[in-house]
Amino acid sequence: MSTYGIDLGTTYSCVASVDDTGRATITKNLLGNDTTPSVVYFESPTNVVVGEEAKNTAILFPEHVVALVKRQMGEQAVYEFHGQEYTPETVSALILRRLAQAAGEHDRTTVRDVVITVPAYFGVTEREATRRAGQIADLNVLDVVPEPVAAALHYQSLDPEPGVRHLLVYDLGGGTFDTTVIRVEDNDVRVVCTDGDHRLGGADWDDKLTDHLLERFIAEYPRSDPGGDEQFLQDVSVAAEQLKKSLSVRQSARHNLRFEGSTVQVELGREDFEALTSDLLERTLTIAERTVRAAEERGVTGFDDVLLVGGMTRMPRVQQRVEEFFG
Repeated sequence: MSTYGIDLGTTYSCVASVDDTGRATITKNLLGNDTTPSVVYFESPTNVVVGEEAKNTAILFPEHVVALVKRQMGEQAVYEFHGQEYTPETVSALILRRLAQAAGEHDRTTVRDVVITVPAYFGVTEREATRRAGQIADLNVLDVVPEPVAAALHYQSLDPEPGVRHLLVYDLGGGTFDTTVIRVEDNDVRVVCTDGDHRLGGADWDDKLTDHLLERFIAEYPRSDPGGDEQFLQDVSVAAEQLKKSLSVRQSARHNLRFEGSTVQVELGREDFEALTSDLLERTLTIAERTVRAAEERGVTGFDDVLLVGGMTRMPRVQQRVEEFFG
């Protein structure tokens, strides 16, 4: 029976395993996608929806949807839906169970043994909560591995040079951010220091863009009240995330906002989007600077490589600023 690796992400989750050739490959979900939204919709007392469909109802039925639950892992939070109480662990277990079921159907096997990755800032409480979530999902959790360590292990497997190397992992995901300095020597991978913000990630970029789109519409139709329409807000939220992704590969993108018979065509350039969200990016570099200073205090004065981890590092401006920062 294969062992599967699960990235239980704040906004999106992913499953992978090692194939017959010894190569790590992502296991696609039932929709054929590499990632699954980490969103749960409690539709009724007998039906729970996980993934894309749940994400698409997040604003329409906010009182029945849980998103960004990873930010509450290890806390004494309680959610109540249809008369039943849930904790961050039990909600995460629903996501994990769905991921395992989809991977099993894709590979025609039963997913049982798993390794789950967690953010670098997770302490003992959060890691144990993650392990419990896996156990609630009927999974055998072999290990809980910090995400930057997982990145360093993969890096080392691709380029197993002898000797000591120091890496800085810049991990900007959908809901969390951290920078971690790692010492690698052969198969020995150790964390030197880490810093981060577990409430900073791609979702904040989306929020900035969502607010901007709403402002553009209201500027054209000041007497309208689109902010009170849940369906319109859901559409704008989806559009914001799509525009963000488009602007990672294109110089400009456009979207038509429609509300009560009125239409506003919004065209956004990559530079406009970068300016709109520049404060968020600079916050990550402030954290990176603290991490570098902490590493220097521990005798690490340089890095052999900087590893970019997390979907948000696909953005050209992120790559550019990190390269400027580290030279």
